[in-house]
Amino acid sequence: TPVDINSATRRDIMDILGAGKELAQKIVDLRPFENLTNCSERLFLTPGELGILAKRGAVLKPISVHIIRIDLNKATAEKLKALELKAKELELVLQKRPFGEWDEVAKALSLDENRLLELRKKAIL
Repeated sequence: TPVDINSATRRDIMDILGAGKELAQKIVDLRPFENLTNCSERLFLTPGELGILAKRGAVLKPISVHIIRIDLNKATAEKLKALELKAKELELVLQKRPFGEWDEVAKALSLDENRLLELRKKAIL
């Protein structure tokens, strides 16, 4: 199963790609990555380490310069408004973060599958 490291959850990076907790968190913190070279350099990965992740399904989908995804765990309330959350949802994000997985977000905000999918297109954890 391909796993886009620019959008996967930390848990997916650990479970599917076999990355350790520290590397998975580093990937989440430093993304988005423009390309594999940029990814390798910013994560200080050797070609062999990057190859192992690729063999396990890591892919890097190109990032459009027009799409800037908002970090749900770090963005200010003002920046979170761009996600078009309801006032109560915005308040809950600010109260309950940090989120480690999208299931936590869905539960905290009582989002149905479609609303969660739309949020995941605009935000990262």
